[in-house]
Amino acid sequence: MSSQLLDIGEIGLIKHLTANESYTPDILVGVGDDAAVIKPSADKLLLMTTDMLVENVHFTISTITPYQLGWKSMAVNMSDIAAMGGVARWAVIGIGMPANTPLSFAESLYAGIQDICQKYNTQLVGGDTVSCDRVVINITLTGEVEPENVVKRTGAQVGDLIVVTNTIGDSAAGLAAINKRADTEREGDSRQSAVGSQQEREGTRLAATKHGLDTHAAQIVIKKHLEPIPRLAESRQIVQLLSPTAMIDISDGLSIDLCRLAEASLVGARIYEDKIPISDEVSGVAGELGRNRLEFALSGGEDYELLFTISPQKVMAIDSTGVPLSVIGEITPFETGRVMVTTERVEKTLIPRGYEHFSVV
Repeated sequence: MSSQLLDIGEIGLIKHLTANESYTPDILVGVGDDAAVIKPSADKLLLMTTDMLVENVHFTISTITPYQLGWKSMAVNMSDIAAMGGVARWAVIGIGMPANTPLSFAESLYAGIQDICQKYNTQLVGGDTVSCDRVVINITLTGEVEPENVVKRTGAQVGDLIVVTNTIGDSAAGLAAINKRADTEREGDSRQSAVGSQQEREGTRLAATKHGLDTHAAQIVIKKHLEPIPRLAESRQIVQLLSPTAMIDISDGLSIDLCRLAEASLVGARIYEDKIPISDEVSGVAGELGRNRLEFALSGGEDYELLFTISPQKVMAIDSTGVPLSVIGEITPFETGRVMVTTERVEKTLIPRGYEHFSVV
């Protein structure tokens, strides 16, 4: 019979998970004391962000592995640091789980957190665990950025170009593919699953066959939904080579996040439907499900791509970044509003649809 958290207790769990932690010289005191002690870089500013993921609000245990959940919970925080032009450095983690959760679940979840932190040179310096009726993960992440490289939402100017990284709508298409799974495919409580194979531990498991449409396109977008990649390296290239005037990560949907940036900058925006980068995989999944691929991009959310504005004079430097970038529109005067030009060249008001807590749908 596998061990449960109630068998090991809070102190035992923390010691078990952090037994092999090692620290860089900037961390004077790490896990195990009342607070971490960190020596920040003398010439940098600190960035701080926090995000909470709650079972049955942000995820369901039956459609994500614990490893993927750990990875994603850190990735969404790292995306905020990327949106400010910074580097992720130190994290503290609060985790709530039912007392009867298998120890293997906690081990796999923590492995996902550790692996993404290792990939982006981020240190875990503390946290807390509690017993509760569902899985809750809250991470506070601190980053660093040079004063001259801070990018806020508030700097967009009329005439600036609107740019996005990579493709948009993949995560929403992945979620739709997961939700398509047949009732007969639902399995028991996956809290009972162990750490799994080395392939799964590394986050390479594709959940499509188990959870949704069994197509190659579905596998790709499901992986993007469950294991998002924070654009930290891309952000640094963009900041250093393109001098963005404003930036935001696409966490809730292209339309709502663009409107947030425009509102913060007190400007309008015009984007073009045929310039929004949508992958072949999103188009394929949309076709399979009878859905509109544009809606995945505009209102799906959880892409964690970067949306930013640059001076037109910087457009020739886009290729030098080595980052897949698409110019999708331009910043306009505030009074023109936020609009999208359709493929039929009709200008329509851009409705800020996307995920928002406490909203009434």
